[in-house]
Amino acid sequence: MHYTTHKTFQYVLKAYKQLKGFMIRILPRPKGVLDRIFRFYKEPSGAWYVDLPEWKAAKWHLAMVDGADTLLDSLKDYAKRDVKIRTSLEHFQGCSVLRKTHDEPMGDGAYYEYTDAQGEVLQLWLCGVMTWYYGFNPDRIYFTKVTE
Repeated sequence: MHYTTHKTFQYVLKAYKQLKGFMIRILPRPKGVLDRIFRFYKEPSGAWYVDLPEWKAAKWHLAMVDGADTLLDSLKDYAKRDVKIRTSLEHFQGCSVLRKTHDEPMGDGAYYEYTDAQGEVLQLWLCGVMTWYYGFNPDRIYFTKVTE
């Protein structure tokens, strides 16, 4: 290889490695498992929580509020106090979808909308725990109730 060609190649390779490192740092990367079954449970007080054993902060952060609780109420069986939901960032057969409408202005999660079984478009908010889990606020979250 000619000296000039070799130097050019080294320069291009170095630039590629720097750009690759930069892109890895700025592009959203999921931290949690992308296809997972989450268990949500309803306490006697009526409050919903996600069962997230890897979360080490306060339990109140795991509360499902502002429409997420309404979605869970619509999915749970009458006699049960919990519901399991399969979620994924990739479409799968038979799933419903949460579509992000906008990030929460103060940086705590994002707002989503979904269409219920009656065709009504409903809104919900998913807090910063979701952002912590995925590493970003996904544009779409695909989900379905898991029946055992």
